[in-house]
Amino acid sequence: MVRAMQVGFARVGIKSIEPTVLKIKCLYSQMCLVIGAIFGVVVYRIIMVTMFYRIEPDSTIASLATSLTASVINLLAILILSVVSKTSGTLEVTLNFGRTFPSLRRGSR
Repeated sequence: MVRAMQVGFARVGIKSIEPTVLKIKCLYSQMCLVIGAIFGVVVYRIIMVTMFYRIEPDSTIASLATSLTASVINLLAILILSVVSKTSGTLEVTLNFGRTFPSLRRGSR
């Protein structure tokens, strides 16, 4: 029986996924997260400015408050995406370790 590590495949659940396919899926999911974060902040800014101007039409604080809270949300999104990037990088290194150092694979001597 051929092990998944020896032929360059990663075991994920029941299926075997080729490492390049897994890298593409990780990259795709990261891009979706970035686009979602950008879209979310834009929608947040639109909604907050609209709400502030409904309460007080000549408010100078509306733009400032919306910008400050949106920048805090951007900071949180960057920190979360940094953790996701580090995790996917670790996964990629783990998957490629057996192909880079074939003598150090599990079960081979």
